[in-house]
Amino acid sequence: MSYDLGAIEQVCVQHQIPSRRCSESELELDFANEGVLVLVNINQGADTFLGFRDCPWHTQGALRLVTGDATHVEYAPEALVQALVAGEVLVVSQYVGGRVRNRWLTHRAEPLDLRYVEAGEELRVCPIAGPADVPNHRLSTPLPTSPEV
Repeated sequence: MSYDLGAIEQVCVQHQIPSRRCSESELELDFANEGVLVLVNINQGADTFLGFRDCPWHTQGALRLVTGDATHVEYAPEALVQALVAGEVLVVSQYVGGRVRNRWLTHRAEPLDLRYVEAGEELRVCPIAGPADVPNHRLSTPLPTSPEV
């Protein structure tokens, strides 16, 4: 399955999302403070890659996001852009020591699992766009590094 980068560019234009074609096989979507999402066709289009620039999280093929304990939704890239604009899909940014360590996409209905949050870690969950009444949410989880006396 190859991403149709031209069709994705058209959806970006329609929704006024800044995008840049880096090559015939690579497209960047610039979400400002929420990062640059990169879509790439590799191996002559036989494989695909979708992830944030300079972050380890990525996926290949269609994006599958959890929406509940035993449910998920799958997005083709064009539908993903529309879901980001609608606020259905959110960006989670993981900060450690004030620096971005990772970014990933999540569905608004996905239960937030905080079991593995580390001391000094901060998670920011933000929509890319959407209705003005949908605020950006910061879920900061500062944990003490030693027991309080």
